Amino acid sequence: MALFDDALGRLIGGDTAVEPVADLLLQTGAALIGATTLAFTLVMFTMQVNVERMPYGLFRRFSADPPLIGAFGLTFLLSISIAGASIIRSAHLVPWLLLGLVWTTAAILGLILFAYRRALRLISPAEQLGLVVRGAQRSLAWWDRRAARTARRRSSRAAPSDGNRDHARIAFLLANPEWTAASRKAVEHAVAYARRYAEAGDYDVCLVALNGLLAINLAYVRARGRSFVPTSPFFDVPGSDDYFLTHSLEELRQFVDVALARGDERQARLGLEACSMLCSQYAAVDYGLPQTMTHASLAMSYLTGAVQSAVARGMTDVVMEGARYIGRSVHAMVVRDGALDATTGIEALGAIGETAAKTPEASPVAQVVVGQLVDITSLLLLSPAHRGRLALQSTVDALMRTSQGVLAQRVPRLARVHSMMLAAYFGLTSHSSLVARLTEYTNSAFDEAADPTRVANYAEPLKSLFLTSMAVRSSLTFDLIAWISHVAEVLLGVATAAHCPENLRSRLEREGIGLGQLLTWVPEDAETIEHLDHSSLTEQLFLLVVMAHRRGSEKGVVELARVLLGWAFAAGCAGRRWPVLVRGLTGLAVLTLRPDGPYDPQGLKLAVLEEIGRRKGSEANFQRAAEQLRRGSRLGSSLDAIANAAESVPKNQLDRLKEELAELLSPPPGLPRDA
Repeated sequence: MALFDDALGRLIGGDTAVEPVADLLLQTGAALIGATTLAFTLVMFTMQVNVERMPYGLFRRFSADPPLIGAFGLTFLLSISIAGASIIRSAHLVPWLLLGLVWTTAAILGLILFAYRRALRLISPAEQLGLVVRGAQRSLAWWDRRAARTARRRSSRAAPSDGNRDHARIAFLLANPEWTAASRKAVEHAVAYARRYAEAGDYDVCLVALNGLLAINLAYVRARGRSFVPTSPFFDVPGSDDYFLTHSLEELRQFVDVALARGDERQARLGLEACSMLCSQYAAVDYGLPQTMTHASLAMSYLTGAVQSAVARGMTDVVMEGARYIGRSVHAMVVRDGALDATTGIEALGAIGETAAKTPEASPVAQVVVGQLVDITSLLLLSPAHRGRLALQSTVDALMRTSQGVLAQRVPRLARVHSMMLAAYFGLTSHSSLVARLTEYTNSAFDEAADPTRVANYAEPLKSLFLTSMAVRSSLTFDLIAWISHVAEVLLGVATAAHCPENLRSRLEREGIGLGQLLTWVPEDAETIEHLDHSSLTEQLFLLVVMAHRRGSEKGVVELARVLLGWAFAAGCAGRRWPVLVRGLTGLAVLTLRPDGPYDPQGLKLAVLEEIGRRKGSEANFQRAAEQLRRGSRLGSSLDAIANAAESVPKNQLDRLKEELAELLSPPPGLPRDA
């Protein structure tokens, strides 16, 4: 150290350097004081200009940021200390004064740079929101710890617990109603930020603000723990009216209303998404009663109300996104055993889909609604959710409302508009359609956790939709026929599953057969028959009988074969549709010749004679059908199910049986019909 002093002393001139060093310190200190003042003025001016855009409640907080003020205060002190060091006249301390000058100057420059970067962070809306959110989270965490300590101290004197709710925490929070004051103010600031920057077109900041709102609500739910109190329909329960949650929802509702009034679709979509996320968060609230979702239901009502307001304003894109958010919220509630509470959202989807389906410009909304209903249906079918049957019924009703709205659209006869709009539910080609998921359900039916009655419950209302589709000659009829056949197969498959309860087997089998019988509950006018024939009803009925045989349902084979026979005669006697009778009788002949068929040859002929006796005045069609049966011409293309199945039975036996059936339809002159 002595060597350092001697070397530096010789370098700067020894004792003669005291005065120059003092002047240097004085001038440098004065310059740094001026520079610090100028930097502080510029930074604070920039801060004042930028923070005026923030809510009034945060203006003072960010204008007097402690780290920023502290940095400039320390800079002033260091500058003054440099200038004050000029009064030291000790030649021995001159080297140390110079060394201190260097380090202090470097520290001052570092502090000014820190203040500059801190100011840049503070004028960033994202940073401001982060500080607001973190402050609210710290406040909630502090109250959480305080409630936990109080509960531990009073554990010996606590009220009797039912094991579901934290009564000590409930009592503590009720005794301190101001515990959410800071977090409520933070919610207001977050929504104010979101609204202001959305109006300015800065949607990135708007998204950050709404995410802050969600983070505060999540921290609040965690702080409450098991202290939430469910409402009662019979009397007022202290603590059940959670002002914080309702305040958050109300702030968000106003945000969305402003967006809809301004016609700002992007702001409205962000608000709807935030409302959906709040619904999912509230679905996780622990009330001590699994079937209770008081605040999630409230959030769902806010969400559905906002989407329906967008429907009234004709904001198609917003409604499409809103329908998706409703579907996600319903999914979150069902997963957490709140299927009954989710019916509000399901019913809203039905109303939205029905309204949108009647307007060609809003038809994409109907497709989105149908897709969401498919997801909800598959979830309710495959999930052991408590009281999911009522929610499933609501889903079917919503689907029927949307489908009836779709069928109300007038489209060209050959256009597949109806099929396209409802393809997610009734289509057969997509792997994400309900039909593909029903196959998964059939496989899961061997699991004891599955509820087989739900398929039967949700398949019942299809009759009116089927009749409407036929009445308007919609292309949807083809999809409905194939879809009903598939559902009937699911019902029969579940009925024969090993783990299906015995008391449900007969019901499921009856429902599956009933769906097959639904396909022939139609008016027998020539135009309707032609429409159904073009929709491949004959082939689907034939495949239903084959399927029932494959599933081992003897009753299904017999009953569905009777349905096929009745349809073949009903269609064959209408107008010039006698080829339907030919295909139907050929299919029955093929089934009869297969092992364990629904008839023996004699039984089939008796059934045919019975149908002939009911169809007086149709001799001309019977004669044409008989001629076709005798000729044995090709039935159809290589994709024809009956024609392909005919290749699997002995041709000579099939031709002989067809000849016998032809003689019953049109016996040679002078010979009576005889089985």
